[in-house]
Amino acid sequence: MSPNLGALPLSPDLLLKSKLGMWAFELDEDKAPRMYVDDAMLSLIGLTEQTSPEATYHAWYDHVDPAYYSLVEEAVTQMSSGHHAEVQYPWHHPDGRTFVVRCGGVRNPAYTAGVRIEGCHQNITEIQSFTMEVKKQRQRLESDYQTIQGLSNEFDILHLLNLETDEFTPFYVENDKMIDPEFLVASFEGFYSAMRASVKGMIHPDHLEKMLKYADKDYIKSILRHKSRQVERILVKNISGEYTWRDFVLIKFDDINSEPTRIAVGYIDVDDEMKAMLAEREHIESIERKIEEERRAKESEEERYNFLINVAHEIRTPLTLILGPLGRFLTTEQLTEKGHRTITRVRQQANRMNILLDTVLTSNKMEEGAEKVRPEPVNLNDWLQRNTDDFSDEAINREMALDCRVDPSVNIVNMDEHLCTIVLSNLIINAMKFNEPGYPITVSSSLSEDGNMARISVRDHGSGIGDVDVNKLFERYYRATEDKTGFGIGLFYSQSIIKAHNGRIGAYNNIDGRGATFWFELPVS
Repeated sequence: MSPNLGALPLSPDLLLKSKLGMWAFELDEDKAPRMYVDDAMLSLIGLTEQTSPEATYHAWYDHVDPAYYSLVEEAVTQMSSGHHAEVQYPWHHPDGRTFVVRCGGVRNPAYTAGVRIEGCHQNITEIQSFTMEVKKQRQRLESDYQTIQGLSNEFDILHLLNLETDEFTPFYVENDKMIDPEFLVASFEGFYSAMRASVKGMIHPDHLEKMLKYADKDYIKSILRHKSRQVERILVKNISGEYTWRDFVLIKFDDINSEPTRIAVGYIDVDDEMKAMLAEREHIESIERKIEEERRAKESEEERYNFLINVAHEIRTPLTLILGPLGRFLTTEQLTEKGHRTITRVRQQANRMNILLDTVLTSNKMEEGAEKVRPEPVNLNDWLQRNTDDFSDEAINREMALDCRVDPSVNIVNMDEHLCTIVLSNLIINAMKFNEPGYPITVSSSLSEDGNMARISVRDHGSGIGDVDVNKLFERYYRATEDKTGFGIGLFYSQSIIKAHNGRIGAYNNIDGRGATFWFELPVS
């Protein structure tokens, strides 16, 4: 480095890599111009070693493009007057190449022997070439953007691909604004390599194989040969590392039946839409599963019911053969009081079995309307007392009292005594099943406020019906959560009988919180 330049803080290697050299001119009266340069400047003007300042000056000045002499001299004049000046001009290297250089400098006021100008010289050929290329790219980008601007509102990410030249313009569209694409143009090696890297890094493994096909030009051409648009719905990893649903879309700008040459490639965010669709699909599938489960459960219950029908038919004949002799035995034989009570209890239980068989055999007929109701005038209170007494021995065996409380204002009711006996028996049997030992079961009659209906109630002291929908209690095959025994036919059949009488049936939890009351009402004659 020339000692005349003084100490410079910049590294020589840095200056060489930056193609930036330092220089100083001395322009004294009656002396030839002299130029002092550092090693970087020496290399830039094609010298291999330091020469005299006069020779160095001519090595630089003589290679300035003659057309720019006046421009360079004007800049030197400005620098000499104490102003900073800068000038760009072509400079012809001794090896035949031409560079575009930029020089800038200012006068050093400390030099008093004449005029000393200090500055720098930089080869900006590549920078200028890059700038020109960027301008061309920007012009092309603006043209491409005009082509796809109508699509910008629809897409999150949008590229324009020329299948003939393999050039592509990567636009990132967000909120209808395009981010400056210069960096993107300089960053991508090419569409197909970028597509391949993007698919491997962002696409869900389930969609990886089909999406890798789009990193091949021939495949894209074949897909769009007779189509204007191709859409793939895929899972794509977002910035947070979560997979979201997007549509990968190819749009052809050529005629639909022609070979594709220019296409738009983009992604549309459809995550909310897809999640809603999947939720709806899951809802539908859930309903379908529930329907299928109910169908299978019904088939299973029907099979059990048919089994019951068959068993009931088999039992009915021997039971009839038992009931007949028991009745005759009670009326014709001389029995002790204990023996008579025992045979009576056996006959009551056999009658109870007969009622259960009737429930099974006629419930289906009642539902279909095939079983006819044959109402006759009946003294309701006498009938209620008589049927309650039939269960007194059973209640004693279960360590509970069975009380019958009748309202004397209740008189004659038209009813099918046999069918209504089945209803009352079902309610009393259920009450015994859930009642706590030591507590009474109360069977009672009463009149409605308008006097048009007679109500029969069976009140127990058990666990109650809880929050169960009362209507469900009377559905066919329904069994309460607390009790999985039985087949869920008794209450359903009881409801069918009462409806056939134009009556009502229901249940409720007792107000005192102990047990439940089941009731049914029949029209008063």
